[in-house]
Amino acid sequence: QNQVAGVVVQAQSAPRLSSCKMYSNEGCGMLINSQSSGEVLKCAVYGNMLAGIAVKDDADPVLSECIIRDGHDAGVLVCSGAAPVLSDCQIKDNAQAGVAVSAQGAPQLLRCTVSGNASGISIVDGGHGVYTDCILRSNGTVQVEVVNCKGKA
Repeated sequence: QNQVAGVVVQAQSAPRLSSCKMYSNEGCGMLINSQSSGEVLKCAVYGNMLAGIAVKDDADPVLSECIIRDGHDAGVLVCSGAAPVLSDCQIKDNAQAGVAVSAQGAPQLLRCTVSGNASGISIVDGGHGVYTDCILRSNGTVQVEVVNCKGKA
């Protein structure tokens, strides 16, 4: 049980993680920040106290075929100018939003399934992004929420 995150990627790093498990951490399952990139492939992230995956500070990783589930907070948090690409991911059964976007966060979601979360995709306070061929179903309060986002969302 790590305090900050199971995996931290920072300082413009670009690792490749494949078929890893990040679970039951006191913080995030994975924190990617500080203009880092890299690839996260076929990983399972579950049961973390904070966001399953948090992407911040202009980071732009590619996450493919990952399962982010059963977190006590958001499944994926994108903020502070981060622009991750998530493709063919399952984001499900999280206690808060499946995907939470704010503060100029701009994710691209391609063919992702967002289901069973407290809400589906929450875009607030200047967040935006591109969401293509995604399935949103059985999320609690709303499937997509857009609040205080001028221009693009």
